[in-house]
Parts: sequence; structure tokens; C-alpha cells
Amino acid sequence: MKKAVKPVLIGVVSFLVIMVCFFGRVLYYRAYTGDRIKGKVYITLCGETVPPEDIRVYGPDGSNVSCKAGDGYTLISVKGGEYGQYCFSAEVPGVNKTVDFKVMQHNWWNVCEFNTRIDFDTKGDKVDYSVSYTGLSEWGNKERNRYEKTASLRDKITIHMGGA
Repeated sequence: MKKAVKPVLIGVVSFLVIMVCFFGRVLYYRAYTGDRIKGKVYITLCGETVPPEDIRVYGPDGSNVSCKAGDGYTLISVKGGEYGQYCFSAEVPGVNKTVDFKVMQHNWWNVCEFNTRIDFDTKGDKVDYSVSYTGLSEWGNKERNRYEKTASLRDKITIHMGGA
């Protein structure tokens, strides 16, 4: 009887280790308690960094977006624990411009991170912005996107992430 306990115990422990290795990532995303949408936004106006504390960030209901000032950037975070599109906006002082962000959450367990750099050039009447985004696709595959665009200051600026 004692000889059977040791191999069974080793088998059970090995099985648990294998399960954690293979399914640990899935459990991590499903049990994640932090903000599921978060990113850094760097904004410059004619080459000068706009102080993060001067940027006003808000969601459609005004309450579901939190932001903190970092070293030259604004850290934006949203709970984002549901399927669907999440929208929030950032008002940039000095140019009276609002930048809209649209993030698609394909699954309730998705955790996405983004970095955005926006440069307002009032002399050239243009806005250059670059976005890098990491999240999960609708099919659960890890998705990394990066793009750059240039727009006129007169255009509406909307930054799309995750297929939004």
C-alpha cells in the first residue's frame, strides 16, 4: 500500500505542474483584478511636452476612466471587464483639441496595453501620432498592432485599437 502512494503522489503533482504551465496564462487573464485597458499617452505641442496634469481625460459617463500623471506621459486606465467597445477622450490644452480613443474588447478577460505619442504642430497645421497596442483578438490570439498617421489640425482625431 505504501509503495503505491509515492507513484500516485508523483503523478498527481506532475499533472498539476503541467496544468499550471499550460493553462496558467488563461487563468491569469480570467482572474486578473487590475484595469484591463491601460496605456501611456505622450503629447507634445510644437515639440514641447504638454504637462500630463494639464490633460483632461474622461469617458462617456465621466467616471469609468482614471488617469495619473507620469514622467512626461499620462497613464490612462479603464476597468474594461466586459465585451464591447470602450471610448474615452483626452482634451489637449493649447490647441483646443480633443483626441478620441476607441478600444475594442473582444472578450471580457482581455487585458490590453497601449502606448500613444501625439505631436501637435500648429505651424504646420498637422498632427502626427503613433500607436502601439497589445491585446487579444476575437479568437483569443495575442495581437500586436502598431501604426502611424498624420492628420490636419482641423480633422477629428480618433485612435482605434483592437479592431475598434
